[in-house]
Amino acid sequence: MLRNIIALRELGLKNREIRALLLDDPIVIEQLFDGSYMDDGSRIEMMPVLELFKNQNKIQKALSSADTILDDNHQLGVRTTYFGADTYPAELKNIYDPPAILYYRGGEFKDLNEVAVACVGTRRPTRISYNAVNFLVPQLISDGCVIVSGLALGVDKLSHQACITAGGKTIAVLAHGLDMLYPKSNIPLANRILDTGGILVSEYPVKSSPTRYSFVNRNRLIVGLSKAVIIYECDINGGTMHNAKYAELQGKPVFCPEVGIPTTEIQKGTRYLLDDNKARLIKNGRDLQGIRTELKLIEGIQQLPTDRIWENYLLSLLQVMESPEVLMSACRKNNVTIELSGILYRDMQLILGELKRKGLFVKEFINDLVEENINESKHNKDMSE
Repeated sequence: MLRNIIALRELGLKNREIRALLLDDPIVIEQLFDGSYMDDGSRIEMMPVLELFKNQNKIQKALSSADTILDDNHQLGVRTTYFGADTYPAELKNIYDPPAILYYRGGEFKDLNEVAVACVGTRRPTRISYNAVNFLVPQLISDGCVIVSGLALGVDKLSHQACITAGGKTIAVLAHGLDMLYPKSNIPLANRILDTGGILVSEYPVKSSPTRYSFVNRNRLIVGLSKAVIIYECDINGGTMHNAKYAELQGKPVFCPEVGIPTTEIQKGTRYLLDDNKARLIKNGRDLQGIRTELKLIEGIQQLPTDRIWENYLLSLLQVMESPEVLMSACRKNNVTIELSGILYRDMQLILGELKRKGLFVKEFINDLVEENINESKHNKDMSE
């Protein structure tokens, strides 16, 4: 059955056409491939499909492609689900044009809490996004939410990692096949997502390279898997604005943190969404009431202690730093001497303990760390251009 469904896509059938066959009667798909389907001419919508099945060479080629995809999936640990299957994510069924086929690695959608929140934004975040993500996400995890994002640089990366550090599960929606990862610098983060029970998912089969269209299309799934969307800083012409459009189409509420005035170029999209009442304001890092009410979360959930949020923030930053020099520079500014083991991630608790021992405020150290990381990120981008 699965082989034939994938072969339908390889034959050139569109999402809606494959879904229609699955909703009608999956047995019809089997009959089309084994030649036993009886056409009485009463179903006009079947005519384009039947036309394709007149070419046996195309059918065999499509089946061969499906076999290759399934073989590659087996080697890579990629699983496949389809519209109507028990393993298909429930929230995604309700959107316009849900994918007929999904490929995924990691956990099972049915094992994750259905209350998911999309966290998206610019690839060049300022301190506003760093602070907003690292205050809001741990509290959402404490409320039992799942975080959905796109495993891109910037806000996506910060959101996935803040979720993992807080002990939550996160879903990363990719714009290409699961045999690769773009950007490559996020491979360690992708592995952490899988190691902690999260999911990497794509509607594109293995060996599918990312395209401009696939990145835009990917955003409808990020929103589709979620019950609410938080858009952090974003350019008014940037790709993140597609999330707002899909949220409006899908009837999903959008929330944005306050970006202040004057507004920088990279924040104009967020400002537009707030000023045009397309998004609701999150006043500060503790202002989750609007999201909690929208998602019908349990009232009276105890807030996370501020100290715990700052510690989570620090540990998350140490995982997503651009380079070890970012940490060393922040240590020099705060007169902190630490013997690194050579594997930075083993030193996280040691750094936290040293700050506490010296009576230093974690908040101040984080501010320096964020500043250094933003500068290093800008430097790396400038060098690559």
